[in-house]
Amino acid sequence: MSSGFRPAFLHTAPGGLPHTSAIEALSLLRSVAPTVLSCPRLPRRSANERAFVQAMQGFPGLVSRADDTRILVERADLEARLEHLGLAYLSRQNSIAALDADYSVALGELLRQAELRARPTIVTYHLPGPVSLGLHLTDDQQRPLMYDEELFEAMVQYLALRMSWLSARLSTAADQVVIMLHEPFLSALDSPFSPLGWQDALDLLDRVANDAGGDVWLNIGNYTPENWPDLLQTSLSGLAFNTVQLVHLTQIPAELRQFCERGGVLIWRLVPTEHEAAVQHATVEHMAAEIDQTLAQMDAAGLPTEQIVQASLISPTNELDHLSVPTAEQALRMGAALSALLRERYQLAPTLPL
Repeated sequence: MSSGFRPAFLHTAPGGLPHTSAIEALSLLRSVAPTVLSCPRLPRRSANERAFVQAMQGFPGLVSRADDTRILVERADLEARLEHLGLAYLSRQNSIAALDADYSVALGELLRQAELRARPTIVTYHLPGPVSLGLHLTDDQQRPLMYDEELFEAMVQYLALRMSWLSARLSTAADQVVIMLHEPFLSALDSPFSPLGWQDALDLLDRVANDAGGDVWLNIGNYTPENWPDLLQTSLSGLAFNTVQLVHLTQIPAELRQFCERGGVLIWRLVPTEHEAAVQHATVEHMAAEIDQTLAQMDAAGLPTEQIVQASLISPTNELDHLSVPTAEQALRMGAALSALLRERYQLAPTLPL
C-alpha cells in the first residue's frame, strides 16, 4: 500500500498528450499538476510512443509498424530468448526491460530536469496492464498472446520487469514513484471464451504490483465489475473510477473505508475529455457541485467526508492524445482550477497559482 501520502483533491494528468515536444509537455504538466507529476507519452511525436508499443518495446520477437495498429510477436527462434528472459525475471534483473530513449523522450527529459526543477512528491508512469496487453498483442497467427500460455507468461514477466526498471529510474526524480496500469479490456473476461477469469486477472495484477517494487494504481476504463471488494483487497494502492463506477463503490462502504484506511488513493476521473466538445461544454462549477453531491451521498452511506477528501485525486476521464493541443491544455487547466476550488472549499492547503 502507499507510503502515507494523502492527495486531498490535488490534480494529476493522464499519460498520453498531443504534444510533440517533451519540454513543452513537461512545462505544461509542472504548471497544472506539479505535486503528482505524470511522465507523458507523446504518440504524435513518434509511433514508438503508442501505449502498447512503449510498454513492450524490447520484448522477444516483437514487431510493430508505424502504419499499423497491430502489434505481433513472431514465434520463430524465440526459445533461447524466452529462457533468458525467464532467468532475468527470477533473478530480478530489470535491466533486460530497459526502455530505449526514443520510445519515451519525456522520460529522458524528466530525468535531465530532476536536478534543475522543483522535485514532485510523486511521479506517475502510465502503462497498459497485463490483461489488456495479453489481448492486444498477437502471435504471428493473429492469436492474442493470452491464448498462448508460454508467450503470455513471458509477457507478464517482461511487464513486471519494465515496471520495476521504470520505478528504479524515476526514483531519482521524485519522492515516490507510481505506476498507473490501464486495463480497458477487462470486460473480455466476461466472455465464456476467455482463458482467464476474474480471479486470474486479480492474481496477475497483484503479481505485477508486487514485482514492481513500488506503488501501483489501476484504471479499469469504463468497465464495472461485479466484485469490487476483491479489487479493493489487492495490493494495488490506488483506484481510478468514473461517476458510474462510483455508484457501485458507495454500495460497499466498509470495503472502501478499509481501502482508504490502508492508505489507498481514489482517483476521480471527472474532467470530461472524451472529445473536443466535451471539454468545451464542461465547467468547473458543475464538476464541483457533482463532487459535493457525491460526497454527501457517501457520507450518508457511512463513508466520512474527511476520509474520502484526504484520499482523493482529480483527473481527466481519458487520455488526452486524441485532442488538439489547445483543448488538451484547456482540460488540464480546468482540472487544476477544480482542484484549487475544492481545496479551498474543504479548507485544505492552497495549491500553487496557475
